[in-house]
Formats: sequence, structure tokens, C-alpha cells
Amino acid sequence: MKRNVAAFGGDPDQVTIVGESAGGISVVHLLTWPAARGLFHRAAVLSGGGRSYLVQHRKLSEATRPRSDRRPLLPSAEDAGLAFADSMGITDRGPAGLAALRALPADRVNGDLSMEALLTRPSTYAGGPVNDGDVVTSEPEAKIRKGDLAPVPLVIGTTGTDLPGTYPPDRTRLFDFFGPDADRARQLYDPARKLPADKGSLADRNRPHHARAGTFFRPADDGCRPVGRLDLSLRLRH
Repeated sequence: MKRNVAAFGGDPDQVTIVGESAGGISVVHLLTWPAARGLFHRAAVLSGGGRSYLVQHRKLSEATRPRSDRRPLLPSAEDAGLAFADSMGITDRGPAGLAALRALPADRVNGDLSMEALLTRPSTYAGGPVNDGDVVTSEPEAKIRKGDLAPVPLVIGTTGTDLPGTYPPDRTRLFDFFGPDADRARQLYDPARKLPADKGSLADRNRPHHARAGTFFRPADDGCRPVGRLDLSLRLRH
């Protein structure tokens, strides 16, 4: 982008990255990757899943202990790749196997994969950024808590009726996910206490996954405040 944007009338010193849903997750990661420093100057995250990747990082060559001790170890990204190759009937582990994988048509690669299936962590899918110890070294939250992220202006937004990964217990307990910080989160989100308890009613599980409207917030030292609203007509295909 920095090398080519001037040819399209852009300013290589004013690059803004914007992402929604999985794209928002990508922006959160880019904010904390040293390798991306200096490549962008503003950022916007729309329904980016919070400070850390929702499905949890995999490591490149070793299994990962999940956030919940009740779940089995997550296989390494390399093991997930080998499992996928085996599922396609490709057992060669050398150049011939790589050539066979690259020759697979898209419909076979996709198979029955869906958004719902991804959240179940199938053994053939590594999912999201892989902790390779070089570009990706930790989940974003650890760096954000230390202040180790790109010092750029940041806009945070949410989309109406986006795909929820998890639900609060009921519509009056939307801040339960923040645990002991729930009261602080509510204060920052709604400092004037004007938001009704049921304002964030739960999304209908039968609705299609689409983004209808976005509310943007600008982080500040004393919290976040709405700075605008964007109407969208974007339908995301599974």
C-alpha cells in the first residue's frame, strides 16, 4: 500500500486500515505486531471480537493449551495442515504432496466448512493468525495491557445484528463478559446511564449474518464516547 498508493492519488504517509468482523480482528492484531509498525497511520475496528482472537491462537509447531482447562489441547498449525492433507487423501509429505494440495479445487478445500464449524475448532483448520514466534508472538491482549501497540488514532465500532459467537445469560446482563470489570465497562460505555437495561437485546439466532448499522467510538483516556453512526447494507456470506 505504501509503495503504490501514490499512483492512485493517495498519501503513503496517511494510510488508514479498516476491518469488520474477521477484518476487525486482523486490524487488532496489526496494531500489536512490530513488523507492521509504520505501515499505517490510522485504524478502525468494527466488530473486531475484542482484544484477543475469539478462536484462540494456534502455535506453529506445538500444541496449545486452551483458555479453558476443560477443553483438549489445540493441535499445532502444522498438525492441522497434515490432518487436512490426510482428509484429502494426500499422504506425501514432500514436494509432491505440496503440489497436490495446491492443485485442489476450491470446492474441495471448502468442503462443509462454515462459520459454525470454525467455532468448533475442527482438527483440519488452524484458524486465524498462527503464533510463529516471529511476526506473531502473543495474543493482542497481552501487548495491549502493556501499552505495546502502534501509537495511531483508533476508532472502535460495532455492527447491528452481526454474528454473535457467544451470548450473555440474558438481555439485562450484557456486561457479564467483563467479569469483575463489568461495572467499570458499563460506566465507560454509558457514563450518563441513559442506556436501558434491555437496549442490547440478544440477536435472533435465526437471523442471517449481516451488518446493518455501525456505531463508532473514539477511545480516550477517560473512556469511549460515540462519535458517529454509519448505515450499512452489507450481507456477509458464510
